[in-house]
Amino acid sequence: MSHILIAEDQQSARFVLTFQLKKVGFKVTAVENGALALNTIQENLDSDNKIDLLVTDIEMPEMSGLELYQQIIEKHLKIPVIVMTAYGTKHLVVELMRMGCSEYLDKPFPSEELIGRINQILEEKKALKEKKSKYENDKNKLESELSNYKHSSEKLREQMNSAIIAYENIIKIEDKNLNVDLSYKIKPLADLGGDFFSIKNTETGCDILLADVAGHDMGSSFHTILIKNVFEESVKSLKSGNDFFSELNRRLIDDSENNRLVTAVFIRINLEEMKVEITSAGHPHTICLENNSLHPKQNKVYGDVLGILDDVLFETSTINICRKDRILFYTDGIEDHGYINNKTGMKVKLKDSGLIKLVSANRDLELEPFVVRTWENILSFGKNNAKDDMTFVAIEIK
Repeated sequence: MSHILIAEDQQSARFVLTFQLKKVGFKVTAVENGALALNTIQENLDSDNKIDLLVTDIEMPEMSGLELYQQIIEKHLKIPVIVMTAYGTKHLVVELMRMGCSEYLDKPFPSEELIGRINQILEEKKALKEKKSKYENDKNKLESELSNYKHSSEKLREQMNSAIIAYENIIKIEDKNLNVDLSYKIKPLADLGGDFFSIKNTETGCDILLADVAGHDMGSSFHTILIKNVFEESVKSLKSGNDFFSELNRRLIDDSENNRLVTAVFIRINLEEMKVEITSAGHPHTICLENNSLHPKQNKVYGDVLGILDDVLFETSTINICRKDRILFYTDGIEDHGYINNKTGMKVKLKDSGLIKLVSANRDLELEPFVVRTWENILSFGKNNAKDDMTFVAIEIK
């Protein structure tokens, strides 16, 4: 029975991973940080309880996943490692490959993918041991394999660079003559995937979409392209927010090979009737900053997350607007933005209540300075240490 070690600081994640791996026959030990994982590996090196494979998170207290991997290399601990992280970036992937680790999974991932990867690595480990025994002196064969690996890595880098350029073109806001005033800030965590924002003029005003796609890889980028296409089709056909989300949900579920969770908010501004319709799909609430009011108002609209269930419901709220009113919307990376309290070891998050305070403090500024100052305050609160994509958008009625 193969012995798997899990290093993950979130208790719920450790429980789920342990249950899933034990269910298929693995022996599992789970610890909450890299330091404990390193001790566990070293203590069991020469015992019948030795670790056959390590599955580690990146962001952990006391010793991170990268520090743990570096220690494994320096101490010559020959153990295969799978790195899992919700914060995978192109630079992180390159760093892992530079250190010699080519096995990584971006959260969220299905349990079948992790189990399949573990089985594959263990089988390869066994085959490699037999292969080294048989071809120990076959230097030419090893050099050929190294050459193939380098060639594949270069090809992967070329494909990633091409994909990044294409993705940047997709998410550009190209329309400069909008029916409303617009200012926004986006801080992507990775080069691919994440938040998607688009605004399109209509005959009576404009349609706006802000979506948050789970993951930061090629798969999430494909979903961004899908969302962009469905949104543009919706704008042309004047679909309601509810009909748009229903169609988008169907299209996401149809892509069964690349399921991703998506939260989003759809906003339709009607300048003839001076009304705004807000439809939510599991997204953070919008904020209305009325020109004649001292206090921002949160528009609490609820709806189901996209890409999971066939049967989904979405709420739509209609509000009246006046000239100079502002509508603010953002992704959950801002709510979750924060810092670790050194005394308690707990993360202090900005949350929507904190954002409302920042908005209220800056409300008297003109639109562009208002967004710049609020964005600076957001970044400063989390000490510029972002752990997810962050998007902040402000619309002002002309």
